Amino acid sequence: MMNEFDRAVVAAMPKMRSQALKLTRSTDRADDLVQATIEKALRKRNQFEWGTNLNAWLGTILHNEFL
Repeated sequence: MMNEFDRAVVAAMPKMRSQALKLTRSTDRADDLVQATIEKALRKRNQFEWGTNLNAWLGTILHNEFL
């Protein structure tokens, strides 16, 4: 069963994939980057503060994973 955080991350996936495609210019690498981002976000979920921008938080994780 998915909780609120899980649902919000799933809802953010299209935006993450778009950002990943811009960075990698490869659908396979973009999908791998999104997967790595989601895995890290789920491990670090306790560090996310509700009321802040989840898309920005995920985007930062994605960008750092890319680097």
